Formats: sequence, C-alpha cells, structure tokens
Amino acid sequence: MNTLTARSAKDFGKAQQLAFIEKWLNFFRGRSNDLLSFEAVKQYLKIKKPINKGLQEIELKNIVGSVSKYRNFSRSFLPKNYEDEERWRRVDSLFYNQGFEPIEVYKVGQVYFVRDGNHRVSVNRTHGVTTIEAYVTEYKTDVPIDED
Repeated sequence: MNTLTARSAKDFGKAQQLAFIEKWLNFFRGRSNDLLSFEAVKQYLKIKKPINKGLQEIELKNIVGSVSKYRNFSRSFLPKNYEDEERWRRVDSLFYNQGFEPIEVYKVGQVYFVRDGNHRVSVNRTHGVTTIEAYVTEYKTDVPIDED
C-alpha cells in the first residue's frame, strides 16, 4: 500500500468515526442526521424558474442536501456507509494530488443542494475546508430557507 493510499484509508476511517459520533449526537439532540432531498424540498416549496449564477465560491456549511445522494451522507456530508469507500478514497487522493473541478449545486433560499460533486463536498468537509468553488443554479422561492 503506497503512502497516498494509506493516507486515504486513514482519512476514510476518520470520516466514518466522525459520522458515527455525529449520528449519536444528533440522536440525543433530537435532530435529523439526514441530508435534505432536493426533489422533496422542490415539491413543498413554490420554486420558480432556475437562473444560472455561474461560478461562485460558496460556504460548505450552507450545503444541506443533494439531488441524488442524500441517503449516502450525513447532514454534514460524512459518509454513512462503506459502500462508497472506494469512490470516497479516490476522491480523497485527488485532494492531495491535483485538487478538484468545481461542483454543481442548486441554490434555494440561502442553502445549496449538490447536483454533482457529493464526494468532493464530503472530502473537503472531512479535511476542514470551509469553502468550495461551485457552478450555481438558483431557484427563487417565496419561502425563506436556511441551513438550520
């Protein structure tokens, strides 16, 4: 096992430990540990036509959901299971080597939902990164929504 592979394995183990702790803390606090589903939010809110906002630097803490991978990650984008370990570790290796392409997100109110880049968000959050480049498509709504 090379150094980078060992480092990525260690990082995944750390992410899994944090996910376990987060799960129980949220349980005792009576808070959900799940990401929000973009489709579910879209059904409940009166979302207007999308507007392309281009490339922006966004705060990772404001990403609260996903279009398709909301079951795979915890509320703070930690991996929930081992099914994605190989993919997560490959993305983690890129963190050390070459960095990432911008992710793609939908913005609703003050929060974001990942369309493409769930693993990149997870790896960055595990490493304590606070912002990420993203191509943003905004959906206006009359109902305010924030990260809480």
